[in-house]
Amino acid sequence: EYALNPGEYLVVPDVCVAITNNWPTSAIFFNEGEIQFDSVAINTSDKMAELLAKILIYEKFEMEPEFAQTSDSTDFLLQQYDAVIGSGHTIFEEKRSIPNFFDIGEEWQDFTGLPLILYFWAARSGNANEKDSSLLQKARNAGVQYITEIITQYKSMKIRSISDERIFDVNNFDFNFKDEYKNSLKKIWEYAFYYGQIEHIPNVIFLEK
Repeated sequence: EYALNPGEYLVVPDVCVAITNNWPTSAIFFNEGEIQFDSVAINTSDKMAELLAKILIYEKFEMEPEFAQTSDSTDFLLQQYDAVIGSGHTIFEEKRSIPNFFDIGEEWQDFTGLPLILYFWAARSGNANEKDSSLLQKARNAGVQYITEIITQYKSMKIRSISDERIFDVNNFDFNFKDEYKNSLKKIWEYAFYYGQIEHIPNVIFLEK
């Protein structure tokens, strides 16, 4: 949304969710022995995962496959396509049953030398101020302070079965918006512009502190 509407939003300073190690919830699955992707299924609604996967396939792996948006089990799709882009909590179980995959976060960091930022907060220009930024930063600080308790409560609720404990390892995340995350965003947007996903490469403009 921020990149599609340059100038309409301002980024909340100091607050984000970024990956400091590889992130296990997005991947490119492929068939054993497959070294060339001619067809790739997009089995996710996560536009960031889709964009990053396409960048990696085009730029790092130097392939130019046909992409198709679809929805089905990864096992089934791999009978029809050379590779499948997937994301979400089902990835944990799929990685256990399908041994051939590229971890998108890990591959991005290897390709660019930059960490991957998952989320940041932005407000429509003119609709937020320093007080709003301060409230979000205080909320972030409170969440970080009590993150162990939050994780424990989440696990006890058993909302879903998660087999990969990396999602609960706070050492995998950073919640402070640093320059390296800004650089990673700009790199993603440069590729998005090159491939016609956005019309302009936006600047990261922060709300005044």
